[in-house]
Amino acid sequence: VFRDSVYSKDTLVFRDSVYSKDTLVFKDTIYFKDTLVFRDTVYSKDTLVFRDSIYSKDTLVFKDTIYFKDTLVFRDTVYSKDTLVVSLVDSTFYRKMSSFVIYSNDKIKSTNQERFYVFYKNGSGFIRYSFVHNISIEKNSNIWRMDKVFLVDSLLNEVLEIVTDGEWEFAVKIKERPDFSGGIAHGNELYNYVNFFIDGKNNDSFKKDSIYEFEEFRVVQISTMYDPNYEDIVIAKRECEHIFHDKSLKIRQTIKWENEDNIVLTYAYLGMFPASKKTFTKYYYDQDNSIEALGERKILNNAKRLNLIGNNALAEFTIEHSTNSIDGVNRIIITDNSSEKYFKCYNIITTKESILNPKEIWTVTVNYKIMYNDRSF
Repeated sequence: VFRDSVYSKDTLVFRDSVYSKDTLVFKDTIYFKDTLVFRDTVYSKDTLVFRDSIYSKDTLVFKDTIYFKDTLVFRDTVYSKDTLVVSLVDSTFYRKMSSFVIYSNDKIKSTNQERFYVFYKNGSGFIRYSFVHNISIEKNSNIWRMDKVFLVDSLLNEVLEIVTDGEWEFAVKIKERPDFSGGIAHGNELYNYVNFFIDGKNNDSFKKDSIYEFEEFRVVQISTMYDPNYEDIVIAKRECEHIFHDKSLKIRQTIKWENEDNIVLTYAYLGMFPASKKTFTKYYYDQDNSIEALGERKILNNAKRLNLIGNNALAEFTIEHSTNSIDGVNRIIITDNSSEKYFKCYNIITTKESILNPKEIWTVTVNYKIMYNDRSF
C-alpha cells in the first residue's frame, strides 16, 4: 500500500486507475481484453464505436451514413462500386461523372410523360440528351423516341437548346395518304416491346430522379407502323436500338415491310437530325469540306457525314450504314424547314414517287456526336 496506490493479488489500484487481471480502468477509460472503452468510444477487436459512429471490419456507420466494403449508404443515397443512386436535391456526386442517366416522370402538357435524361460531361457542364415516351391517342402513337438536346451547366440548368423536338428516327409517306407514318409528329406507330440496359445489364425498375452512372446505356424497342388511312392495317415492323456510349448516340434500325403487294412511296427518311436554328448557322460534309451557310435547301449526293457549326456548338451526323436510296444514289438533304425552329438534316431513301416491293427490309446505322466550347458561360 502506497499513499495513492493499493496492490493486491492480480489487482493494482491508483487514485484514478484500477488494473485487474485483463482490465485497466482510468477516470474515463476502461481496457478489457481486446476491448478499449472511452467516455463516448468503445474499441473491441475489429470494432470501434463512437457516440454517433461505429466502425466494424469493412463497415463504418455514422448517424446517417453506412460504409461497407465498396458500398457507401447515406440517408437517401446508395453508392456501390459502379453505381450511384441519389436524390438530386441532396448530392452533386454527378459532377465527377463523365456519363450518367436520370429517369424522370414529368407532368408535361397535362399528361404523365416518362423520359430519360442522358448526360455527357462537357467542360464545366454537360450535354443533355432527352429520350422520351410519347403517347397520342389522336395520332395513334405510343412510342419511345429521341427528343431535345440541351447544353446544361454544372447544376443541370438549361443553358442552350442544341437540338429541337423534331423526329430523329424514321418517317415514311405512302402515296395518297394525308400524313406520314412514324414517331409522334406523324403518329401511326405503336411500340410492342421496349427494354433498357446499363452496361449490358437489363434494368426495368428505375427509381424516379435517381442517377445511374454508365459506360453504355442501350434501349431496344420493337414497334408496329400502320397505314394512316386504315389504322388496323400494318405496313411495317421497326426494330430500333438507341445506344449511348463514348459521348455519342448511335441509332440502329431495321424496317421490315409487311406489304403483300407493291406500294408507292412519295417520301422516306431513314435517320434524321433536327438541328436548332438558334444554335447552328453553317455546315460542311465529307464530299466537300468548304463551309456553307445553312438555310437554302441542299441535296448532298453521296454524303456520309454532315458537320454542323455555330454558336460555339459542333455536331456530327454520320451515316455509318444505310440501305441504298430507291434510285441508287445515297443523299443527305438539308432544308430551312420554313417556319419550324429547326433545320432538317435527313438521310433520304426517296423524295419522289417510288415503288416499294413486297417484304423489303431496310437497315440503317446513324451516329450523332455533339460538343460545345463552354468558355463563354
